[in-house]
Amino acid sequence: MNTSSGKLKNILYSDWVKLLFIVLWTFIVALSLYFNTKSMKEHSAEMAKEDAKVMFSFIQTARLWNARHGGVYVPVTEKTPPNPYLEVPHRDIIDQEGNTYTLVNPAYMTRQLAELAKEEKSIFFHITSLNPIRPENAADTWETAALRSFEKGNREVMEKVVWGGENMYRYMSVLIVRKACLKCHKKQGYKEGDVRGGISVSFSSAKVDKTLKAEMSNFIFLHLIVYILFSAVCLFAISRGKKHWEEMNNIKAFQEELIKKRTTELTTANSRLKEEVNERREAETVLRESEKKYRLVTQSAHDAIISADEWGSVVGWNSAAEKVFGYSEREALGKMITFLVPERLRKIYLERFHSLRSHKSPWQTGEMFEAKGRNKNGDVIPVEVSISRWSSQNGIFYTGIVRDISERKRMEENLRSLNRNLEERVMFEIAKRREQEQLLLQKSKLAAMGEMIGSIAHQWRQPLNGISLIIQDIHESFKYNELTEEEIERATKEAMGQVEFMTNTINDFRNFFNPSKERSTFDAVVGMKDAIAILDAQLRTAGIEVHIEAEENCLITGYLNEYRQAMLNIISNARDAIKTSRKEESLLADGGAISITFFHLEDASLCVEIFNDGSHIPDDFIGLIFNPYVTSKPEGEGSGIGLYMTKVIIESNMQGKISVENREGGVCFIITFPPPERDATEKKEEEEDGGEMLT
Repeated sequence: MNTSSGKLKNILYSDWVKLLFIVLWTFIVALSLYFNTKSMKEHSAEMAKEDAKVMFSFIQTARLWNARHGGVYVPVTEKTPPNPYLEVPHRDIIDQEGNTYTLVNPAYMTRQLAELAKEEKSIFFHITSLNPIRPENAADTWETAALRSFEKGNREVMEKVVWGGENMYRYMSVLIVRKACLKCHKKQGYKEGDVRGGISVSFSSAKVDKTLKAEMSNFIFLHLIVYILFSAVCLFAISRGKKHWEEMNNIKAFQEELIKKRTTELTTANSRLKEEVNERREAETVLRESEKKYRLVTQSAHDAIISADEWGSVVGWNSAAEKVFGYSEREALGKMITFLVPERLRKIYLERFHSLRSHKSPWQTGEMFEAKGRNKNGDVIPVEVSISRWSSQNGIFYTGIVRDISERKRMEENLRSLNRNLEERVMFEIAKRREQEQLLLQKSKLAAMGEMIGSIAHQWRQPLNGISLIIQDIHESFKYNELTEEEIERATKEAMGQVEFMTNTINDFRNFFNPSKERSTFDAVVGMKDAIAILDAQLRTAGIEVHIEAEENCLITGYLNEYRQAMLNIISNARDAIKTSRKEESLLADGGAISITFFHLEDASLCVEIFNDGSHIPDDFIGLIFNPYVTSKPEGEGSGIGLYMTKVIIESNMQGKISVENREGGVCFIITFPPPERDATEKKEEEEDGGEMLT
């Protein structure tokens, strides 16, 4: 014991052990970093090689297509002159219109593609061989080395080199003589299957290097984090070990002192040995009593407690188990535990029970899980089980605490049923509330109709006066024998014009009060003008001017007529507020201004500010202004639902926000709408074509 403690102390307090650990841990992390970065570099090079092979395959396919067709004719241009190295019949031809064409063989086509790629400065490829027909196709130093390796049996070469002052990937693959190639290369002594040369593909490694560098930086950072965290954990563990060793050392010292004291007491008190023996016998009696009490507790438990050996044979059975399953202790002891489960599940449950020994069972000891049980009557009952493992000199045993949860399951089903009924009740109440809101909206519209009738009267007054004058003019002309056919036609045309204006006014007011059936995206400015047009005559009579400032594309999504109704309510309240303010200030009842501003916020939402120069709203009343049946107007002059329905339309139906505040010189309503839901341009054109009601 002392030797082990001394070794532990040396390990915990030795600096060289810490140093050895740090060196070893640093070596492991560095080794992991080395091999992983090496693998990443190899993978990057392999990916670059695959890209080069794809480029080479594309060029080779194009060359094969050209060769199989015996070459292709193209118009002779400055960049595509006849190939002086191509010595075949009919190399150059002239069509009936006098256009000259030259034959382009695979090598010439490859050279043309290489020059085009070089101009784009993306990739570079070069057809070459150790015995080229064209001097410009001669191989450079790297290509010559690659071609030499082809003669030794290699079929491709890939390297990362510095070329032209830049890091480049260079790839070359062998060109095999095919039957179609002999048309041009037979005179060089080649035969089908020979190695004719190769095509080198070169491209910058900057992009690959950048990606590799970013990945390696992340990987190095990850290793550094792991290194620091693990080092910190280990240092913390060593610190805790020191503290634990010191505590154990103190306990050991205390125990040694206690043992010394006890030894002294035993030496001076041998006469008490008999007394101690008696105390031990009494302790054994207490232990037997404790075991008896444990059995009584087990038998009095409300949950079934069942024990089985490691093979599944029942060895313990309390009275609660008899109540749950119906079997007496005598009937249950010695039977396989599977007699308590339905027959269809016995094989599965027995496999799970046996797998408890290997700790691979879905049933984890010490954890609650639900299962199916079977009582003596054959009824399947839901149970909740917790299994614990214990051992004695007789072997390994498992004890399960089993609780019948049939009543709980019934309560859960009842609770689910109550939840379903509650959801239906909530949906019913929501539908009922929506119906009430629709009734309030209709009531608001009906309340506004009284004002609209006055507006219609204002709109009709002028055309009615005109018709009256026309009738009087006809009467005077007839009285003095001045009535002619032209005079009658003119008078009829003027009267019908006035009647048509009155008819259009009625149609506009009727359309205004028709509910919108579908959500749409419309111009908020046009809708505002429609609402103002309804009150135009009353506003002019009261001498109230309306000014509108708007940005472009003020589009929102919602129900157009509901939006018009909401704006009508706000403008109408502004008109009444201005008129009331003039009376309270002992000024003329006529005159005033309403300013309306449309502008977009940073999140593309639309903000509308409606300012009137009427009196301020009292501070104790401004927070209640949007509540139903709340009005500041005298009794009989306001219903108190206009602004409430305005809030419902804007916030519930159009997902917007509305507020009101007192400002210097008047009151301002602030409204925000979310961005439109669908194509704004299409809806704007629809509104501009047919959205305006009155102008």
